[in-house]
Amino acid sequence: MNERLLSAIKDLLEGQPADSDTTSAIVAVLGGNVAETEVVTRDGFASPFENNSRVLLYSFTKTLMAAALLRFAAAERLGLDDTLDRWLPRHPVAAKITLRDVLAHISGLPDYGGLAEYHAVVRSSSPPWSSDEFLSRTHADRLLFEPRTSWTYSNIGYMLLRDVLTRVGGGDMETVLQRDIFHPLGVKTASVPLTKADLSGFAFGPSRYLAGGGDPVVVANNYDPGWIAHGVVGSSAIDAARMLRGIMETLLPPSSLEEMMKPVTRFASVGPGRPWRRPAYGLGLSMDLDEALGPIYGHTGGGPGCSPAVFHFPRCEPPLTIAVITDGEDIGFAETLLLAAAGEWSRR
Repeated sequence: MNERLLSAIKDLLEGQPADSDTTSAIVAVLGGNVAETEVVTRDGFASPFENNSRVLLYSFTKTLMAAALLRFAAAERLGLDDTLDRWLPRHPVAAKITLRDVLAHISGLPDYGGLAEYHAVVRSSSPPWSSDEFLSRTHADRLLFEPRTSWTYSNIGYMLLRDVLTRVGGGDMETVLQRDIFHPLGVKTASVPLTKADLSGFAFGPSRYLAGGGDPVVVANNYDPGWIAHGVVGSSAIDAARMLRGIMETLLPPSSLEEMMKPVTRFASVGPGRPWRRPAYGLGLSMDLDEALGPIYGHTGGGPGCSPAVFHFPRCEPPLTIAVITDGEDIGFAETLLLAAAGEWSRR
């Protein structure tokens, strides 16, 4: 891999505060005929990663789900403007919100990220809530706002989309994604882990989040992926990049890709520590509309033991897709590493 790129990543890792939980990163690059992966680690630390390590992709899963649903829409198996009561007739607000609303986080459905009780039970290694419990504990029987009048990130919304995905797709989430995403793109390492035991094949850094203020703990021993309400895909870093490049270049009809990429909501900022200049969100797709390297498209994820950032840079020559997976729980830093890698690659 490009030495300047690796040096830039190394310098950023070494420049982290001494108490930072990020010590290592997998960097996977797809550009033209190049497919490369390297692990970069701070001096004095041992990396939990190898080049081919499988990692949880956390909220990048939303992009994969959205792509599958867009394929269904292109095949006229559903419509993006169908209301959710077509599949979820008993949900109290399903008749008010469309698939498009939920994909774009403009439905008004709530989230569990701000619930103290959610984080407490996750850290206690308790069994995950059922779908009905997620709905009741977040009061998802009422909307936070009228659909299409505001924006709020909603894992609950994507939990409902998972139900639509599996009903229309005729199988569980892994079966549907295997058929509609993984297999068409030649991806071999992707799966949907369902239980704590399934995490034994994945790599993580130690988690401060799960420790709740104590010494960092081993994720695979203390976390159940069922706490990600919509489900989670795991794969190697290069396969994460391969999936995004496929979505952006070959998997979807042009009209479907245009729908996905169209900015629905634009933001002045997405929070401290995030490097985006002109952030926006489409259908299951984050983007930065800044023209320095972009616009660029993808998704970041955050969860115990790693932070994935997977983005496509269509205006690079040739088009570039990068996945950066850190062993820490700082999503802004993963994004910073990704932009540094893209900048060095574009200058090679």
